[in-house]
Amino acid sequence: MSNTPASSKLPNSELLIYDGRIYHTNIPLMIRSKKSTSKSYLPPRIFLVGDPARAYEVAKHFDTQSEPILHREFIIIKGTCHGIEMAVAGTGIGTDNTEIIITELYAVYCYLLDYLQNHIWVNHDVQPIVIRLGTSGSPQADAPIGSLGIGSYSAGFDSTGLFILDRPIEQFLAGNFEEIFYTPPGGDICRAIWLAYKQLFVDCFPIPVIVPYVSAASPRVVQALNSACNLIETDNPALQHFLGIVTASSGFFAGQGRKIGPKLSNILFPDMQEKLMTINVSGLRPIINEMESSCLYRYCQVLGWQCGTICLILANRAEGDLLTPEKYRQGVDACIEAGLNAMVALSQKG
Repeated sequence: MSNTPASSKLPNSELLIYDGRIYHTNIPLMIRSKKSTSKSYLPPRIFLVGDPARAYEVAKHFDTQSEPILHREFIIIKGTCHGIEMAVAGTGIGTDNTEIIITELYAVYCYLLDYLQNHIWVNHDVQPIVIRLGTSGSPQADAPIGSLGIGSYSAGFDSTGLFILDRPIEQFLAGNFEEIFYTPPGGDICRAIWLAYKQLFVDCFPIPVIVPYVSAASPRVVQALNSACNLIETDNPALQHFLGIVTASSGFFAGQGRKIGPKLSNILFPDMQEKLMTINVSGLRPIINEMESSCLYRYCQVLGWQCGTICLILANRAEGDLLTPEKYRQGVDACIEAGLNAMVALSQKG
C-alpha cells in the first residue's frame, strides 16, 4: 500500500461517511488503527449489473461468497472464482447511479480513515478491472436478439460523464476545447466517433440541443471479452457476438427514440435508431443501446482503471423484435459466463 498523502481530510459534506462506511453503498472503508491497517474491503476485480437481482445470478457462479451488503438500490457481494477474488455490484439503472458506484469504489480502494484523523488517499497505482454485464437493445438489423454486444467505445447522450475531466479545465479553455468530449487514450478514433455522433444532432437541430461525448474501453478487457465469447460459441454455434459502440442515453423511452402513446409521441429525436444505423467509423458501428457505459468508460479513463461492457441484446429496434423470457434467461447466463471467463483470464495474465 502506497500511503503518500494526496490530500487532507475531505469536508464531511463531500464524501459522506457514516460509521466508517460510504454513504450510498454502505461499503466499509479502509481504517488504520494504532496496531494495524485494514485492506480494501473489495478486490480490484468487480462486475457491475444494473438489475440488483442479477448480482445474485453472478454470485451463483462464485466458488465462495460473502453475505451481501444491501443498501438502497445497491447490492455488493464478494467471492472467489477459480481461486480469484472478485465482486459484483448491483447498481440500479442509469449514469447517475454509475457515477455514484464508481466514485464510491474509488474511495473504497483509495481513501484511508486514519485513527489520528489524518485521512489520506493511498493506493494511487491501483488499477481495478470493472466489467459491466448488462442488457440492451440494438439499432442494427443484423444484430439479432439473443446475441451479445461488446462495447469497444461508448458515446453518451447523457451529461453525467462531462462533469469529470482528465485534466484541469484551464487546459481545455487554453487549448482544444473539443477534447472535453473525447478523452484520451481513445485518440483519433474517439474523435472520429464523436464527430459522427455530433453530426446526428447538427443535421437535425438548428442549435446544439445535445452534445455527445465519447470514451474508450480498455483494449485488454475488450479482447478478453471477445475471446470469452469465441470460446462459448465453439460449444454453442447459435450464439453470436458483435464488437462496436455503446450508445448510452439518460432515459429508456424518449431518450432512446421510443414513442409511447398519443401523449408521449412528440419526442426530440424520433428517428434516432435509423440515424444510428448510418454510423460506421473504421468498421465500428453502434451495436448497443443502454444507459450506463458512457459514464463508466469516462470515469475509468480518468481514474486509469480497466473497463469494458458486454450486454445481452434483448430488443432489436430495426426489426421490432423482443427476446422471450426463456431466451432472455439463457442469454443472461451466456453474458455472465463470458464476463466471468474474461475476468479470470485478465487476472491470470496479471
